[in-house]
Amino acid sequence: MGEQNEPVVQDFEKYFQLHSIKNKKTRKNENENKMAGAFDRSAVSIEAQPPFDPEPFEQYFEHWNEILKRFPLLFYGLGSKIELLRAFAEDMLVDQGYVVEVDGFSGQPRLIQNAISQLCDLEQVKKNVDTLNRSLRTLRRYAFIIVHCIDDDCMSDDDTRRDLIEIANSSNIFLIASLDRIPLWSLNFYTSMKFFTINVNTNRLYSQEIGFTMSAKSAVVLDSIERYDIVLKTLTETARVVFGVLAKYQMKTGKGLTASAWQDKAQAELFIRMRDSFNTQKNEFLDHKLIAQKKDTDLYTIPLSQQQLSALMERLFPSTDKQ
Repeated sequence: MGEQNEPVVQDFEKYFQLHSIKNKKTRKNENENKMAGAFDRSAVSIEAQPPFDPEPFEQYFEHWNEILKRFPLLFYGLGSKIELLRAFAEDMLVDQGYVVEVDGFSGQPRLIQNAISQLCDLEQVKKNVDTLNRSLRTLRRYAFIIVHCIDDDCMSDDDTRRDLIEIANSSNIFLIASLDRIPLWSLNFYTSMKFFTINVNTNRLYSQEIGFTMSAKSAVVLDSIERYDIVLKTLTETARVVFGVLAKYQMKTGKGLTASAWQDKAQAELFIRMRDSFNTQKNEFLDHKLIAQKKDTDLYTIPLSQQQLSALMERLFPSTDKQ
């Protein structure tokens, strides 16, 4: 893993050294170019690679989580870090509060502002960092913003940097970021961010980020059970049971349900006939983004991991056998 908080420049020097070598068709240089490609996503094509294994890093997750309570985390080193940061978020953060993922690779403007807007919509407050932080602090909630490629040019405008500094100094909003290019940062900005830098050499190709860049999305919410719990508890008991039917089926099979199959199972669970009421509840779930409908199909799923579903069901139905 390497030393924590060691100078970032070491990996950049390695990167430039690798790219200064002329492209000769030798086994040695093929290996060097592949290694350079693990740092520069534009140097590699999309190709199959083994599934990411987070196990070598999992021993550090709790330590990183503790550091995050005081400092923003900045991950750097050779290789794509998107899978690592997602694994860290799913294991340590989603049960603590809202998690928003920001695609710095897209190059789109106002990414941080869009992420803040999403969180403010969930909290139903004015769209600025200070108001969001005060709302979260009052309600004892937390928000985590993961920024992939924080050193991209789209993050360099004054408004974005001002918001990043404000986030870094907030009590209830936490920042996790990856460094994937050459940071042309002023000393004032870097000092104000108070980053705790962590060297992680994943040696993963940037295949996902290449595809991620082609996406029109500016920010993606990695949903938290906190939001689901809050929303579902504002709905009727019947609605929660209907939701629970889909959740239990998905936990058991890893698959979703068609509307007709879901309705049949809900009727059997409630011992009542449901026609218009089922569609009303299903549409309400869609409006609140509690469920997702697969494109061009009648299949519905809950966009949460198995671990999140289990924790959510325990909150909603603590005395119910989830199986």
